[in-house]
Amino acid sequence: MKQAKPATAPDVKLKVVIVSLVLALGLGTVLFRFLEPFTWIQAFYFTVNTMTTVGSGDWVPSNDGTRLVVALYTLVSVSLYVSFITFLGSHLLELRTRQLLEQFTLEKTQDKE
Repeated sequence: MKQAKPATAPDVKLKVVIVSLVLALGLGTVLFRFLEPFTWIQAFYFTVNTMTTVGSGDWVPSNDGTRLVVALYTLVSVSLYVSFITFLGSHLLELRTRQLLEQFTLEKTQDKE
């Protein structure tokens, strides 16, 4: 029987960031569904617009309490979103660098033979 490979640090970090994003998306959707007269779809749409800083303006908070919640939610969710994009970019860059290094090492080894 094959034993499972232990998770590497980047794999664990990627999972943590993805789970955090999904939780923030779910929390925002539920939060805005009950703070505003939004349907579930509208709350989800508003949450995605807020997290990605698109802010199309077609759905806006209707009172100061919700505006405060949106401001705080934006600070947290945008940070998570940027962390995800940054991690994904650096992970892909690291993978490509390893591929190029392996290719270069292989070519150097073949040149010596």
